[in-house]
Amino acid sequence: RWVDNVVIERWFRSLKTDGMMECFNGINDLLNSENCFVRVYNTNGKNETEATVLRELLDNDIDGVICYPKNDNKNLEIFNQFLTKNIPLVLIDKYIENMPISYVVPDNYNGARELCNYAIEAGHDRIGFFSVTDFSGVCSLRERYMGYAMSMNDHGKEVNLDDVLIGDRRKDFYCEGMKNDGEYLRHAVKKLYKSGTTAIICQNDWVARDIIHCCDELGISVPDDMLIMGFDHVNAFTPIDVGERITTVEQNFYEIGKKAGEVILKELQERKGQCLRVVVPMKLIEGVSDSVLKENVYV
Repeated sequence: RWVDNVVIERWFRSLKTDGMMECFNGINDLLNSENCFVRVYNTNGKNETEATVLRELLDNDIDGVICYPKNDNKNLEIFNQFLTKNIPLVLIDKYIENMPISYVVPDNYNGARELCNYAIEAGHDRIGFFSVTDFSGVCSLRERYMGYAMSMNDHGKEVNLDDVLIGDRRKDFYCEGMKNDGEYLRHAVKKLYKSGTTAIICQNDWVARDIIHCCDELGISVPDDMLIMGFDHVNAFTPIDVGERITTVEQNFYEIGKKAGEVILKELQERKGQCLRVVVPMKLIEGVSDSVLKENVYV
């Protein structure tokens, strides 16, 4: 066997709904075909737990690690120890700038460009970008924003910063008396719509779903009045929830996992300390009009 023990560290928010079960299946199928044993560690999205697990793996006779890190700017000293000890390490979904660590990521940049191109070609002039998470430590979100901004630039349009709500900047939309994020979202969506924004690119499909719920409450038809776009193509949403109204880009999670398995095997076989970079394309999935969905439901 090329490897006695490959450990996959992953923050399991929801395996069945965010596609990471497919990613694991891709890893598992590839490694099992090479007679490799896989163990899974859950760090619950906590940087401290991630650090503890990685330190334990460094102290054990481990052959290689595939890691889905919480952030790309945390635990750098631990990742560096993997490099120092020449232990193969492959990151999924994120990469660390200026560190020669292999990674497999979806094409977030071009995925966002494709979404924005789609909106512009559909006749939308004022397009917003919405992320409840700050960009610090999340390269995937930074790339999505840059893809959006580049598409706007390519079409001779300026990014209106009033339409860009990222992390703590969302507080600019808070009003006195608001009790929770739900009230904030409704206020933000209403303000954007009244200002002339007719399309919003969201950090992922989960945020897109929440914004569609706000649009429903405000009587804004999606995607007829407001085009809502996301990332991932989550399978958990039903027509009663948001149906197929989200225009999104689909990540091939299985292929991401398979590629991660291929990279870790190559590093284990060659032991050259090489930095392999793999970018997996995304696929545009067009949303369906609310009126079409209603016709289908009641026929």
